[in-house]
Amino acid sequence: MEITRQAYPVKVYTATHEVKGIHTPIGNFLTAINNEGICFEMTDVTYTPLSPNAALRPISVPQAILHKDEILFMAFDEEGVADDMTMLKRVDRLIVYTASFVLRGEMHLGAEDQVRDLLDSLRGRFQPLTEATVFPVVETQVSVPSDHDLLLLNTTSIQLYHPENAE
Repeated sequence: MEITRQAYPVKVYTATHEVKGIHTPIGNFLTAINNEGICFEMTDVTYTPLSPNAALRPISVPQAILHKDEILFMAFDEEGVADDMTMLKRVDRLIVYTASFVLRGEMHLGAEDQVRDLLDSLRGRFQPLTEATVFPVVETQVSVPSDHDLLLLNTTSIQLYHPENAE
């Protein structure tokens, strides 16, 4: 019996690169990416420096492995990916700062979780951020779409966060 695997076109953003390609997880995407391993495999990959002054030009390869620690967040090229993921129901709108991007969106929390304890209480390094807006804080040669239904945020890449309506 062969296991059917769904292919997801993704754009992965690191502090210095955009990595476009296809990820084909075994099973549920959110569960698979939060497994203990540190490798994130992609096929049909284009690796593009964010900086317009980079000496390295974009490269394309049939397969590449990314270290999960380098991923800031990932975006999906197809609609409806959020429907495949089980997310916590309560949301709080947050502003999240990473090395190269500021993200605004709905972070999914447990019923009893407090925003101040977000990084201590979430299970799994990659968490969904829905109804998200992306703001690059570095000059980029790639066009980074601003509005996304769903991003997967690497919570270890968060430098600072606060509620959207901080008082």
